[in-house]
Amino acid sequence: MPSSRSGTAQRQAGEEIRRLRIARQMTLTSVAERVGWDKSKVSRLETGRMIIDGHHVDAFANVLSLSPADKRRVMRLLGLEDGKAAPWWAGYESALTPEYEDLIFLETHARVIDTASTMVPGLLQAPLYARATLLQSPFVPDPDDAEALLKVRQRRQHVVTSGQVKLVATLSQSALASAFCGREALRQQLAHLLKLSEMGNVQLRIVPFDTPTAAFLGSVTILELPDAPDAVVHVAYEAGSQLLRDARLVKRYRRDLDYYRATAQDEVASRAMITSRWEEL
Repeated sequence: MPSSRSGTAQRQAGEEIRRLRIARQMTLTSVAERVGWDKSKVSRLETGRMIIDGHHVDAFANVLSLSPADKRRVMRLLGLEDGKAAPWWAGYESALTPEYEDLIFLETHARVIDTASTMVPGLLQAPLYARATLLQSPFVPDPDDAEALLKVRQRRQHVVTSGQVKLVATLSQSALASAFCGREALRQQLAHLLKLSEMGNVQLRIVPFDTPTAAFLGSVTILELPDAPDAVVHVAYEAGSQLLRDARLVKRYRRDLDYYRATAQDEVASRAMITSRWEEL
């Protein structure tokens, strides 16, 4: 019989598999038929009444089309990691949602990150600005998680500052204007944007207030992976965020981003806009 500790791990892994199955709108029956198992076996695995091993995880990963991050999370719950070093964000897992872990995984493996936002997105945020967005954000479920999430956001930025990924960022001029974070934090943020805009792997463009363009709210990011035929879209909005993999939705958001970017100033003019705003403060 498993120990109480391993029993807890089994139940947690089963619950995570069940969550992933439901998120993909698959029934116990459909999973059982695809794997070739009895429906009751799938149920016992999900409820912790049957021991889950690596073979079971592989089967679920195949049928549910789990992302590497999803599969690693289940394996980690079971203590079945394959000997590879744990990813850096594993140390912050108590503060991260599964969706956030997936986003971080995608960012670390992306070839191109194309983002558009009405605020400065996390990958481009300076420390004081990042702290203001987290401490004043409704998305932090527990204030005690704010410091951990701030460290995570700073670690995420390494893919940009190291030159690992090409970042294409299109920002509304409102991102330069809003001083919700305080005057000094905004000055620091603008200086940070100017520094990043000089990097060869960063393309930063600003959409002026008076440019005719479609309404754009929130934040949309398209992540292109080197070995995947389809990109993944991350959409952030007031109530939360989503990762979208449906090819039609990806095409739609890519069209939206292309249209929005077409209304932006070029990189030289955009840097001039950022400099002008910095000098005003």
